[in-house]
Amino acid sequence: MSPIGKLFLVLNLVLAGAFVGSAANLIGTSDEWRAKASSTESQLAEAKAEADAQINALNSQIQTIQGERDRLKNDVAQVQGQLAAVEQDLLTEQQQNGDLRESLTSIEAKLSNLEGTNRTQASQITELQRKSDTLRDERDAALDDRDQAVAAATRAGEAQQLAVGRTGDLESALRSSRDTAESAQAQLLAAARMYGFDPNVVAGAPPLLDGVVLEASYDGGAPIVMINLGKKHNVKPGFTFDVFNGAAYKGQIRIEVVNDATSAATISLPSNTRVARGDRVSTHM
Repeated sequence: MSPIGKLFLVLNLVLAGAFVGSAANLIGTSDEWRAKASSTESQLAEAKAEADAQINALNSQIQTIQGERDRLKNDVAQVQGQLAAVEQDLLTEQQQNGDLRESLTSIEAKLSNLEGTNRTQASQITELQRKSDTLRDERDAALDDRDQAVAAATRAGEAQQLAVGRTGDLESALRSSRDTAESAQAQLLAAARMYGFDPNVVAGAPPLLDGVVLEASYDGGAPIVMINLGKKHNVKPGFTFDVFNGAAYKGQIRIEVVNDATSAATISLPSNTRVARGDRVSTHM
């Protein structure tokens, strides 16, 4: 055998030994790997079971979550519906608030006008109160005047009663004086015819005059009587006229002021009856 053949043979032997050694080594390693693989498969099976359990749990949770999500969607839809209703209510309230603001503005304007009216009425009330106080004072004064007038009327009534008594006496005296005057007048007329003189100018005696009462005023102090006789009728201050209403004697007046066609007189001899317009006046009985 050639050296190269021997060399190849040796090399083959060496390689075969190496291969055998490697194969033996690999066989041992393969057993270890097989054991590890079995252990790993067991671990993988356990891990897979745990993973399946977790997956099932997760699926259950997913279903629960999906149910919760669906419920939440329904809740969201309800909330959105409620929100839409609330928004509609809000729009309605805003519109109502706008109307209320307009009403409030109108009410404020009315309140302002009312305040002005109240101020005016307060001023009027103050003025009315002042007038009321004034009227109260005037009423009190009028009551005092009334009391005084009542007292004066009482005194006047008493005086009238006295005057009535005196009037009766005076009427008796007047009738007696009238008779005496008529007798004296008859004697005077007879003497005038005998001696030829005017009896109307004797001793300043007033002429024989007849007239009518134009007005009689009892307001104020002494009564004033206006007659239709004056200067052109030879009337002079101091003349006295008897007053009659038909046959009723109403007293005597005294001339105070003489005008051209009228005269003003005061009552010098009162009676129970007041002198009135239309009464007859005369300087002779």
